[in-house]
Amino acid sequence: MSFFTTPTEDAGYYNVTPDTMLGLQGAYNFKPGTTPAATGFTEDTASTDTLAQLTRDQWEYYKQVGVPLENELFDSYRNPQLWNDTLDFSKQATKDAFGAMRGQNEREIGRYGVGMNTRQQGNFDRQSGLQEKSAQVRNTNSARKMLQERDDAVMTGQSSQVTLKDLNA
Repeated sequence: MSFFTTPTEDAGYYNVTPDTMLGLQGAYNFKPGTTPAATGFTEDTASTDTLAQLTRDQWEYYKQVGVPLENELFDSYRNPQLWNDTLDFSKQATKDAFGAMRGQNEREIGRYGVGMNTRQQGNFDRQSGLQEKSAQVRNTNSARKMLQERDDAVMTGQSSQVTLKDLNA
């Protein structure tokens, strides 16, 4: 097999096979609409127009469907209402869980036919109140971290958890 020696920009040389040289010459001499393409078919106006129309249709579809969804997604970034709702839900869920715990404790003690006196009830209320507030702070901080990560993912295009349901909520 013979090679053509062709100069490079940095005054070096590299070898090009005859097939590669033929391909390079064909690409250099290609004129759309008149020269057979690499597939052997000549480009025609009907196929070009069809492809152009397809591209325009896809662009219109993107503008009508994709852009509004993207706008909603971007509007949800740092959305104060979403943050407030999520943090309020976190606090309420903690409060409900500890309320259920207090009721469970009273039922558990009642099964044995005993009850707490005023001092014991005060101590229990203080201890459970402290635990509740501690859990509420932990849950609120976790919710804030989750919202921050979600917002970062939205802005960097990494969010796989954001769905249409989230946007319409």
